[in-house]
Amino acid sequence: MSGFGPGMPAGGYPAMSQRPGNGFAVTALVLGIFSIVFFCVWYFAQPCGLLAIIFGALGRGRARSGASGGGMATAGMICGILSICLFLLLIGLVCAGFSMLGIEGLEHFQQLAEEAAQQGEQNAATQSTAP
Repeated sequence: MSGFGPGMPAGGYPAMSQRPGNGFAVTALVLGIFSIVFFCVWYFAQPCGLLAIIFGALGRGRARSGASGGGMATAGMICGILSICLFLLLIGLVCAGFSMLGIEGLEHFQQLAEEAAQQGEQNAATQSTAP
C-alpha cells in the first residue's frame, strides 16, 4: 500500500484549491482597453469607459471577498478613467481651437462649408445630366 488517501495526489501534498474567477474584472479590463483604443469614437468609447469603471468597481469588490482578478479590475478602471479624461481633453482642445478663431473665423468657416455644399450639389447635378 502506498499510504496515500483518496484526496492526496501521488506527491504527498494536498491539491491546491483555486480561487474563483472574476468575470467582472475581465470585463472591466476588456472594456477599458477598448475605450482607450477607440477614445476618438466617442459614441463607442465613452459608454465602454463608463462600463469599465462600473465593472472594475464590482470586480474589486469580488476580489476583496476572495475571488481573483483584483489587478485586472483596477487596470480596467484606470483605462476607463483615462479614456474619459482623454476625451474631455480632446473636447477642450477643440473648443479652445474654435474660440481662437473667434466669431469672424466661425462665420468664415460656415461660409466655406456652405460653398462646399453648393459645389457638391452642382457636381451632382452635372453628373446626373451627363450621358
